[in-house]
Amino acid sequence: MALFIWKENFSVHIEEIDEQHKKFFDYVNGLHDAIQTGEGAKVLNGLLMDLFDYVRFHFRAEEEMLRILCYPGLKDQQKQHAYFESEINAMQAKYMNQSLVAASMLELLRDWFINHILDEDKKFGLYLDGIKTGTRKKKPALVGRHI
Repeated sequence: MALFIWKENFSVHIEEIDEQHKKFFDYVNGLHDAIQTGEGAKVLNGLLMDLFDYVRFHFRAEEEMLRILCYPGLKDQQKQHAYFESEINAMQAKYMNQSLVAASMLELLRDWFINHILDEDKKFGLYLDGIKTGTRKKKPALVGRHI
């Protein structure tokens, strides 16, 4: 049984980012299911490889989009992304030393979902909604910036 089920109120109203967050859900739920069936340790290597690729791609895409939108919380997003990347790297090191426990990995992923995706990422979704509805103006991008 899934630990998390996607709900529309989790959406940041950016389809590309929502699809990436749903993929993160798949990782969390896959690890949860594996732990429930006693297979947690067997899925860790593949999960760590997938997460390593995910964070590199997702964080860069999200940060670039936030730069384009002139999102005022970008620096906080970047700090949190750097923290999570370092945690994934630490988990990889623990795995290599055979000291990573699947439950610890699940706790990290669950906390990231609750504390980052449902809080910080929702903030930029609201910011974008304000731009779309005209209640918030996008700050002008830096002159000469090429994207």
